[in-house]
Amino acid sequence: MTMMRIPMIRRAPPVLVALSAFFLGIHVGSPASKPSTYVNPTYGFTLRAPAFAELPAGEQATVAMFLAPPTGGDTINVNVIVNRAATTRPDWVARSKKEFTEVGFTTIAERNLSVNGWDAVEIEYSGALEGNDFHWLSLSVITNDRVYLVTCTASAPAYAAAEKEFRACLQSFAVDAAKPASAPASAPAPAK
Repeated sequence: MTMMRIPMIRRAPPVLVALSAFFLGIHVGSPASKPSTYVNPTYGFTLRAPAFAELPAGEQATVAMFLAPPTGGDTINVNVIVNRAATTRPDWVARSKKEFTEVGFTTIAERNLSVNGWDAVEIEYSGALEGNDFHWLSLSVITNDRVYLVTCTASAPAYAAAEKEFRACLQSFAVDAAKPASAPASAPAPAK
């Protein structure tokens, strides 16, 4: 499968970026300084991930994609989107739900939590795209100047089989730095 490269999407709603990432690979910037290593034990390979330049303030883009092999027409993938904008969890949730409603998606569940001391929210939602039913599980981690959005996508028939891996993936997500003492405080997340 050949991945298309398109210009980064600027200031588009996160749900549209997630949907674009679902269909296309996104190319961002020039090399930066901290390469990382991806290890895939399923297929037995290791890859030094490209170290692209950091996304400019006020922009958002997909920075990582993991695609499962298509089986029987089912689609399963996980994407990480970085949105370089300051917001709060309540504002982010309201904006996300508004976007879901605008495109006809249904929110199934929502859960506030914390990741490395940062406010986060897990949202499960479903909807149809191009006549196909899909099911998503997402994690948004809100820091001082950005939102990390991890979207797990499966065609509706494949979701149940993928859900355990999706939840493990979201549970493993961490932000490199813990919340600094000077970061603005918000209401504590409910207990798990």
